[in-house]
Amino acid sequence: MALSHIVMQLVLCKAAAQLKARGDLPVRVSVVDKVNHHLVDETVHVAASGAADDTLEFDIPWGIYLAQASLHAGRTTCARSQFFSVLPGHNRELKVQLQDGLAGTPVPVIVNGDLPSEFAYVQPTVLIFGKGAKCDAPIGTPLDVDIDQQNDDQAYYASVYPNAALMQNMPATPVLRLTDSSGGYHYLKMPSNFLEFGRRRPSQDQLDVKDGLIDFIAGKPEDTLLCMPGYETTTEMH
Repeated sequence: MALSHIVMQLVLCKAAAQLKARGDLPVRVSVVDKVNHHLVDETVHVAASGAADDTLEFDIPWGIYLAQASLHAGRTTCARSQFFSVLPGHNRELKVQLQDGLAGTPVPVIVNGDLPSEFAYVQPTVLIFGKGAKCDAPIGTPLDVDIDQQNDDQAYYASVYPNAALMQNMPATPVLRLTDSSGGYHYLKMPSNFLEFGRRRPSQDQLDVKDGLIDFIAGKPEDTLLCMPGYETTTEMH
């Protein structure tokens, strides 16, 4: 099975950042697959001078994983548990922001897709709108939802986390915003099952940006909810 190269960047919590000037800070990092097998289990040293590396690099196959990072900063434990996805044949960067104190592991819905380099300008962005959004109507204002979005020149990745604003507006409307060549926005309605949250692990929903999708939005009105029949999507449960 082909492997993807992952570059994980660690961002310290406030308590650790205040202690950083005193010397190296060891951060314990693990990456766990769906059967709780540790593919990565290492300690990264973050130095006050910045000379040491605050990144961790590793190779893993496609799928969904749980990254766990923790350190002791004085009397405070800083940690983060974060699900992330890997697409077949795609390398990616991943930022893990440690938080002061211990926190639970939120389970997001993960939406991602291939983005050929010639379409990098469309900058796919996942947004969530209320249940009143209608096809071929003005799009309105998105909900205030916690979405961790990352794009590179070959793929996009979005983790949608459940919060009060989203839960109060279910069934909500997931939308992929695409930028056209003039800098305007097109909004493509995604399947409603892209917002089915799991209790223990996320699903991985994939909508690739292909020629057919770009041809569909060409010439369509901007700032309007577009509903494209028959486009190809994939949902994987992990």
